[in-house]
Amino acid sequence: MWFTDESRFASLTLRALADEVNAAQPRLQLPSFQRDAEWDEKRVELLWDSMLRGFPIGALLVAKRPTDLAARRLQRGKADHAQPTSAHGDGLILIDGQQRTTSIAMGFRPWRQGDPCRLWIDLAPPSDRDGVRYRLFLCSFVRPWARDASDADRRAAVASLDASVLDEAREAALLGVTWPLRARAPVPLAELIESVERGGAESWRELLPAARRASASEDADVVAFVEQVRGAITLLNG
Repeated sequence: MWFTDESRFASLTLRALADEVNAAQPRLQLPSFQRDAEWDEKRVELLWDSMLRGFPIGALLVAKRPTDLAARRLQRGKADHAQPTSAHGDGLILIDGQQRTTSIAMGFRPWRQGDPCRLWIDLAPPSDRDGVRYRLFLCSFVRPWARDASDADRRAAVASLDASVLDEAREAALLGVTWPLRARAPVPLAELIESVERGGAESWRELLPAARRASASEDADVVAFVEQVRGAITLLNG
């Protein structure tokens, strides 16, 4: 097991790190003197583009937690409320790397009602002007349709949803019905990663929002790019 009092490691998988942060009772916590999560959507998205491209993202600094040091669990994102501190305890504390660790955990965490953010990946290949190899989009309570969505696109997206769905999806469940409007073939990243880990070759189509499913499922560019994304995720978990 990772993250025990006897842990001695120079490296660990991204999945192991994310699973620890996303656990109900994580042993890896944040010292109370650390600042809150501060990265905006763009920085989270660019970090994931870098990881999927195989770029190094730097080291994390972890230490054994002194029993008298107040600590708290890492936030689920910038939009999340800071968690209460715990005055006493054991486990490990994260001294450096909070923003990267929080962003990594987002990408591996399947969305649940009440989660303040949801990370998506566009399975359509980016254009040269995008400046990235993989386009990620972070939806949050603040920007449920992701950043840079136009007012016209938001109105059209809302109009495409049944009014009863919107009524039931207010606040805590909102991110269960929205998607990044600037993406041609958006799927939630955590669910896609789980699909790749299970070996589900075609299940990516089921992850597409209904409003994008018909057009994206048969798009030749999307179908070809999916294989590249699957390969990047496989290497990411290696």
